[in-house]
Amino acid sequence: MSSDRKHADLGRISIYDIETDKIQLSSEDLQLKEHTGYDDEHLKRLKYLFQQITGPQRTTLDTEHFESAVRSMCRSLTESHEAHRLAEILFQAYDKNTNGSIDFPEMIDFVWTVVDAPREEQIVGLYQAFQNSYEKLSKERLIEFITILKEDFQPNASLAQKKTQGQMKSLHTDEDIQHRVDECLSYYHHPSDGLNLTQVIEYFLGRNDPLINQIRTRSNARKARYKKKNRK
Repeated sequence: MSSDRKHADLGRISIYDIETDKIQLSSEDLQLKEHTGYDDEHLKRLKYLFQQITGPQRTTLDTEHFESAVRSMCRSLTESHEAHRLAEILFQAYDKNTNGSIDFPEMIDFVWTVVDAPREEQIVGLYQAFQNSYEKLSKERLIEFITILKEDFQPNASLAQKKTQGQMKSLHTDEDIQHRVDECLSYYHHPSDGLNLTQVIEYFLGRNDPLINQIRTRSNARKARYKKKNRK
């Protein structure tokens, strides 16, 4: 998902207009640097914006405020008729402790993964967030996944010319995405347990796309990081 890193925000406020001298980061906040590209100053600005949304009496986001923030950052959601439902799915995916709210570390995980991370990290991160306890994505989850990252899955000219997959339409509408996902599942003979990330990438971007190796590397790194975290 494309973004303007100079104007990444949680409410359409430029982060570089924010004074950070009085903003404090906890030890948990500082650990966020391990799996994002944010430095201390950037985290402080994001924390300020997060606090502006939660208000003085709260430290977490409910579904309504999370959806408002997500809509301001994710253009693909505002273009989809399913924006409200997709925001709810993202809320569930990033509510890691399942307490019914999004805290600051969970929000930063979302902002980094879906907005600011390198393209391959966005794809891997969102795929893993959507997996839950499953190894593959069902048709419904795959449609949601492609809808949110549709800019990353637009067909390139060389792939569209392949006879095995025909002329691939660009992904502009919800109907385009539904059609392409149906084609993708048909191409793999409608597996009952869904598709893994490699299958999705190979179909939408082509087997020779250099992104595949980058995604494998990112995926293995994230798995190793979460295993290490769970052992603590």
